[in-house]
Amino acid sequence: MNPHIINVVPELNYWMVYVLKNSPVNDTYHKIASQISDYWREPNSVLELLFNENFTPIPKGSSSSSSSSGFYDFDSENEKRFIYKYRMCNLLTIPDKNLIYRLQLYRWNSNVFAANSNKFWAVFDMTSAPNRDINWPYPRGTEYYDEGSGIVVLPYDVAEKNRSPYLNYQPGPLFTSNYQLVDADQNKQIPPIPPMPPVGPVGNLFGFTEQDLDMLDLLYDYKVGFPITLDGINFYDLTCISKLIYIYLDVFLNNSYQYYDTEDPISEDCSSILCNLYEKYVLDMIFQLKRQQYGVIWKEVDVINTTRTEVNVNDFMIMKKMNQRIIVTDQMYVDGEILIETNIPWDRANFLLFKDGKSLTQDEDFTLQIDFSDPNNIVGRVHFLKDIFFPGDNLEMIWSYVDQHSAYSAPDQ
Repeated sequence: MNPHIINVVPELNYWMVYVLKNSPVNDTYHKIASQISDYWREPNSVLELLFNENFTPIPKGSSSSSSSSGFYDFDSENEKRFIYKYRMCNLLTIPDKNLIYRLQLYRWNSNVFAANSNKFWAVFDMTSAPNRDINWPYPRGTEYYDEGSGIVVLPYDVAEKNRSPYLNYQPGPLFTSNYQLVDADQNKQIPPIPPMPPVGPVGNLFGFTEQDLDMLDLLYDYKVGFPITLDGINFYDLTCISKLIYIYLDVFLNNSYQYYDTEDPISEDCSSILCNLYEKYVLDMIFQLKRQQYGVIWKEVDVINTTRTEVNVNDFMIMKKMNQRIIVTDQMYVDGEILIETNIPWDRANFLLFKDGKSLTQDEDFTLQIDFSDPNNIVGRVHFLKDIFFPGDNLEMIWSYVDQHSAYSAPDQ
């Protein structure tokens, strides 16, 4: 690959901003990537699968944004249930102006990639793109050589209404500066530039191995609610990204942290920015779960004639963590709340609610109330405070609780 070409994956940039800026661990960073539009998100992409706690894939062909390009079906190239292949975009048709502004310094030396989805068919059309073949032997700027007129055409994409009255936008052989961006030798014979294909090649941009894809399949099954097991998998034989997926699943499935009990980062010797970022994400989720499991003094309570009476017995108990994924029903939407009827949360301060992969803010987006009005039926009520919850939404809740029927909270089985 040409070392002078900069490869940009805006979707990865999107999750990078979220993971780094919303981390509960070591919240001071430098050189955090700037904000990126959520236009680049694709519900079925491998990045959504890795970083979105509320991963909700859409069946192929049913996406509201999967407009047909009329000449290409990108979904047909994705043999997996998730999209791990990425394709180059045409810089001239990218609608995200903020991204274009960021790339100005590298405008003709950068490649932008998006998930191989029908959603992005408009930016995959390369028919009008300048040729940036790394094997093209002529200086930068000669891709604009107009063989018919014998002059070099200046590259610009400024709409007529936005042009400055003080600049001349007419084509010319040279830039009026002491540094010419194109070759001024008009006697030089420049052959016609090979046309760009209508659609650029698709590829495994992140270099996933078959082992990685198998672990991603397991992660997919877990997040959509299928039963899975880690039996038969040798952790020490896995690649970097596969080890991190294993650790994530082991924590959520088995409440086991044995493979992440070290100060040495898993991705320490890995050059992949995806692996580095995913380890930060896994570390954050482990912290969110471990913080739920602390010791408390439990005071037993008897209910006599609907009256709660404390028993003069104090027990030291270790909290247990609970994580639950739910789909918002019509009834929840009408009531404006979610009921928790078992394993009632111990402390509202440690209650987490994820929506669209993001941890919401308590007392701003929602609030948790423990309802003791019926001592024989204590419930937790998650009230919606903003109009951001709708039927069909995928939510994840994480909280801590005490097993009230034993002298201590037994380990999760």
